[in-house]
Amino acid sequence: SNDVVVAFVEEQCRGVSSPTYSLDQWMYFLIVYSNTTGETIIFKAYDADQDTVLTVTDTLTFISGESHGSPVDPFVFHATDTTMGIYDEMILPGMFQLYQNYPNPFNPVTTLRYDLPEQAFVTLVVYDLLGREVKRLVSGIVVSGYHAVVWDGTNNNGQLVGAGVYLYRIQAGKYAKVSKMVLLR
Repeated sequence: SNDVVVAFVEEQCRGVSSPTYSLDQWMYFLIVYSNTTGETIIFKAYDADQDTVLTVTDTLTFISGESHGSPVDPFVFHATDTTMGIYDEMILPGMFQLYQNYPNPFNPVTTLRYDLPEQAFVTLVVYDLLGREVKRLVSGIVVSGYHAVVWDGTNNNGQLVGAGVYLYRIQAGKYAKVSKMVLLR
């Protein structure tokens, strides 16, 4: 399945999960990141088969160290009967945006998120401090919406790279931005 569940605090993505088959059912195991007790976490579910974003009516309040659900006693989401098409204006980002990777510093993986208010040809590339390409994460036409790419600390040949500071650059249409990230080993 290519379905995902995404956790948001306000408009910031705090966790993404794909389904895992466990105990004769599909389940999502999700870690939500926060530093502030009391934040309200909202969820959105993407149904890949229908290419729609389902509105999830349940929310959680973040409490440090607390967990909800388990494989034996899962936390169950309730989605509204109506779905929003992924191209509906109300869920499209208002502008091009590249966010700071999370976590940062990281070991062994980090997530790079970016927003596209319209379809665009996107390149998202990781570079070393000498400007040499390390890993090409995205290269092609990407539909409008909220996107996330995971970098596992490997180069284009699949080899692990060393600890250090790396740059990542997005080019989407006329939008371009560079940010730094730190890989710890």
